[in-house]
Amino acid sequence: MGRIDRVPWPKLRDYLLRVSTCRSLDECMLAACVEMQAIIPFDATTGIFRASDNFNLAGIGKPSCTEPFNRYYRKIRPLTPASLVDWRRMDNEYALDFSIPNGMHKSCRIEVAGHSTWIAVLRSRWAPDFSEDDVDTLAFIEDYLSHLFSSFEKQSSPEPGLSAEKLRDRCEGLTPREAEICSLVACRLNTAEIAARLFLSPRTVENHLANVFDKLGVRSREQLRYRLGVLPR
Repeated sequence: MGRIDRVPWPKLRDYLLRVSTCRSLDECMLAACVEMQAIIPFDATTGIFRASDNFNLAGIGKPSCTEPFNRYYRKIRPLTPASLVDWRRMDNEYALDFSIPNGMHKSCRIEVAGHSTWIAVLRSRWAPDFSEDDVDTLAFIEDYLSHLFSSFEKQSSPEPGLSAEKLRDRCEGLTPREAEICSLVACRLNTAEIAARLFLSPRTVENHLANVFDKLGVRSREQLRYRLGVLPR
């Protein structure tokens, strides 16, 4: 049995139950980060990242977990860490210029197979080191989160032919951002979900939607979906 005996099974079960009550992919990703503290304590930050480019999709903790990380990432591609990394022992530019100055000294991570994302939990220099047991604990939730993320992703996938690019061709006059928001409205995402997906404020999303309504001559999201050819449920 080995390390399996040291996995916090009751806490793991409670974690999965709380995450599974979410109603959207973005809410689920955020909950996966928020509830992580119960099974793998951290004093710095935790986040979920897109595997293709390491873009931070969700996270909590230090502000550097979200938008500042993504701004820095546009300047330099950080190394994809192994399961356990002590950044204090690294001398690459990412460790010296970003991770350590922001108080993120130790990381523990897993990939969520099949969903092209990875989860990282980080601690400061003052916190205990991560262990292989922490990696094992994360690994036990990998399959469940992969299935959960994929189910939400299917629910929020655009209707066939409703990519942002095709919407711009279909609805003349839309800006790229307006077409992107229309595509998500077609998926029946609400304002908060669209804002989280596009890293915008809810007010900015509403302003874009007001412009869309005016350009397409509609008064509601239902009318917009009808205008886009999305059948009512």
